[in-house]
Amino acid sequence: MSLNPKSPFDVIKDRIPPFLRNKYMACLLPFMVWITFFDKANIMEQVKLRAKVEKNQELKEYYLNLIEEGKANRAALNADLEKFAREEYYLKKNNEDVFIFEEN
Repeated sequence: MSLNPKSPFDVIKDRIPPFLRNKYMACLLPFMVWITFFDKANIMEQVKLRAKVEKNQELKEYYLNLIEEGKANRAALNADLEKFAREEYYLKKNNEDVFIFEEN
């Protein structure tokens, strides 16, 4: 017969791996679980935010290209303003007649 019988807590304590019985690991593990799943900036939120940033980067590139095309169109328009005015707004000089042909 043993002089010092084991309590039920000792049995449970012996089943826990030694690295988890360390007080630092006992604090670090719940902290990591909290940060990973329950915090406002959890892993899933970070993944969603990263996807949103990538999408916004693509939109930024699209709009920058659109701006460049607009600048090129504006430069072409300024180079030949009279042609644009005649074709788009049917403007004419005083001694001219404008005939518009529509295709049916």
